[in-house]
Amino acid sequence: MSEEDKPADVVHLRQLGPCPICKKTSTQKYHPFCSSHCANVDLGRWLNGVYTVPSQREENRDIEPETNE
Repeated sequence: MSEEDKPADVVHLRQLGPCPICKKTSTQKYHPFCSSHCANVDLGRWLNGVYTVPSQREENRDIEPETNE
């Protein structure tokens, strides 16, 4: 790409704020995190069950699941 083809101004659509892990300023590349390290820390927390998403479904613990034996 030549210099003529490059846009003059880059418009950032996301406002940069603090990283949710370490509170440093976030970067566009790793938004909303400041680095790949903080992004990986967050992913690890999701995978290890530290974060959860509440369910609207009511669980009935009195009924045992059917088994196909």
